[in-house]
Parts: sequence; structure tokens; C-alpha cells
Amino acid sequence: MHPLEVDIVIGALWGDEGKGKYVAQVCKRYDAVLRVNASTNAGHCVEEDGAQYVTRQLPSYFFPGETELVVAPGALLNLVKLKEEIEERPDIEQLRGKLKVANSISLVLDPYVLKCQGKQSQMIGSTHQGTGPSAAARTARHSLRLYDIEAALRGDASVVDKIAHTTRETIPHRFDEDSAENRSYFKRVLDENVQAYRSIVALIGPFTVDYSHYLGSSLRAHAKRVLIEGCNGLLLDNLHGALPYTTSASTNLGAMVCGANLSPQEVQSSIVVTSAYATCLGKRPFPTEMS
Repeated sequence: MHPLEVDIVIGALWGDEGKGKYVAQVCKRYDAVLRVNASTNAGHCVEEDGAQYVTRQLPSYFFPGETELVVAPGALLNLVKLKEEIEERPDIEQLRGKLKVANSISLVLDPYVLKCQGKQSQMIGSTHQGTGPSAAARTARHSLRLYDIEAALRGDASVVDKIAHTTRETIPHRFDEDSAENRSYFKRVLDENVQAYRSIVALIGPFTVDYSHYLGSSLRAHAKRVLIEGCNGLLLDNLHGALPYTTSASTNLGAMVCGANLSPQEVQSSIVVTSAYATCLGKRPFPTEMS
């Protein structure tokens, strides 16, 4: 077992600093590029040879090569949106055998999106992607993991009960009645995730990994170079930012290491990206705003 060489890219502001563009420029130097936090609430946009590429959950890598694209357990995954993101890419074949998604990652489900549709979410600048409620469900230990969908594919009928439980915990009183309509909704949530999983496999082949095993047998066993692509910006950190105007997780260097399950001693360098002017979403305090 060998130590990794890890570089981490994070944003200095409220996001939109150009992290994705930087990662796209340097990613070919690395054996693997990791997304370790956030979900569809933190997309990156890159232009190359006149074409525009958009990532929402995948690392900002779009070019032929051997670099692996990894979504680590620290991130959150919307399977339905991942299917759509893969379908939109002009380089689908480049993902075959190179996309690795941790099967222990927590899922963003439709009930979490419904939870985001309140006035409070609008006030604080929520992207209404269900990321915050999904993070809350993970913290409260009733989120679904990607391996639950794999269990459902193997015929595990209890997964519907897990969806019912997390839905009732997330939206109290809305789905508490044991009605045929509610049971149909829970089943529909499961079915759409199962179908998305099957569609992704049909597009690019098997894509899930036991992350701990992958970390040891692939990355560390061969002392690979790793780049972590941070999402959101440091000023959105929910531990150190201005509550409630933050994202739903920590966005600093330590959070990136934790989300990837790495040792701080493996970090070789951190790259903090900033921009000439700042932008931010919602009605949060913005002391440098010009209007």
C-alpha cells in the first residue's frame, strides 16, 4: 500500500469562481478526478473547441484519456439526474469503464425535492434540488444509499419501506397515512431510481464500486495521482458561513479530505480559485454588491 498524491481545488467565494474550468485544464495530469461533496446544486460549465460541456454531478473531465471519474461517498447522488447528464454528454463512450460511483453514496430522492419547495428555501437561495433535505436525512441516518437500489434490483422488497420511512421523516404529516395513494408514491420513487440505474448500466456498463476496496486496491495500491474537485465556495460553508445563507455541508479543505475518505497527510497541495468579481445566489448578505 502506498500513499496517494492528492491535490484539492476549492473556491474562495460563494461559488462560480471557475473551479470547473481549472479542473478541465489540468485533469489529464491525474489518474483520477473526484467529486466529494454536493450534488446537482453545484454544476460546472466548461467550453472547449467551441462546444459547451456542463457537469452537475460528475467531475469536469470531457476528453479522451485514461483518467477515472469518481463520485465519492461524501457527495450526494440523484440517479435520475445522473442518467440525464450522461445522456447529454457527447463523449458517453469515454465514461465506459472510467466512471466509478461509490455504492455507499446517499441518494437525492423526490421527497427531498418536495421539501425544498418552501418559502424559506427561496429566501436563502436554495437551488431546489433536494440537496439540503438529502444531507439532513444522511445526518439523521435514514437516507437511502445506492446499494439499496442494487438490493431492490436483486428483489429486496424492504427498500420500499425504507423510502416510506425517509419520506415520512422528511415531510411529516404529508405522507403519514397508510393509504394506497401513498404506497403508490413510495413505489414510484423506487421504480424511477431502479429504472435510472438500469439505463445508466445500459449506456456505459457497470459503474458502482465498493469505495473502500477501490481506494485500497486501485488508487493506493498503485500510488496514483488524485485531483479533488470541490463544489460551492468557502463562503458557503455551513460551519463557518453566515447561517442560514449557506449550503448544506462544509466546503473547506478538511471537508474535501473527509468526503474522499483520505488522510490529510496525502494532500500535496490545495488550489484556491477566485475570480475578479463575486456573484452569489438568493437574498444572502452581499457586502460588495453593486446595483
